[in-house]
Amino acid sequence: MEELLRYNFKQRYVVFDTETEGLNLIASKPWQIAWIECEGKKIIKKHNRFIKWDDLNVSPEAARVTGFDKDHYESVAEDPLVVWKDFEKVLYDDNNLIVGQNILGYDIYILSVWLRNIGKKISHENYINRCFDTKAVAMAIAKDNKNPDKDDLIAWQLRYLNYRERGLKTNQKYLLEHYGIDFDESKLHDALYDIEKNFEIFQKQIWELEI
Repeated sequence: MEELLRYNFKQRYVVFDTETEGLNLIASKPWQIAWIECEGKKIIKKHNRFIKWDDLNVSPEAARVTGFDKDHYESVAEDPLVVWKDFEKVLYDDNNLIVGQNILGYDIYILSVWLRNIGKKISHENYINRCFDTKAVAMAIAKDNKNPDKDDLIAWQLRYLNYRERGLKTNQKYLLEHYGIDFDESKLHDALYDIEKNFEIFQKQIWELEI
């Protein structure tokens, strides 16, 4: 990251999102993961994968919010290890910056659940220092902290990830509206749609950051 990201059209990104059976950060398994591979402002590849668990138990609330369709899920779900091996290739690639909405507060924990259930070692150190959480970044921007510590991006983001202040919003719907990005509200919470829109948000954010 020797030049500002806004001008680095060769920089590679992986934007990802998971959908889960519940909201338990210790136990809820992901049934869907979507990720896009990007270069500069361009989306190069799209992936939308469903993860098969014999004991999957999607809560009624999670099903309502995410549009979980059991019949569709059962027809396309794949072995968790197969899906993980494909995802880890881009997650652990040092050339990729990792982007997502609330990934530091939610999705990295869900990845841990996934890994634990397939008997693999949890290794956040292989990617976490390359993460940009658009929720945390949005709060930092709102608080006029636009010069992140390049040597410790995670600490800079964690300062704001759980910060609360009346009137300040950082959810994806608000950010889409804030940046004037067109979106279909009925498609929000579909993992693939969310990350495409999230990448648009991130492209707006890097014009407000000195990074």
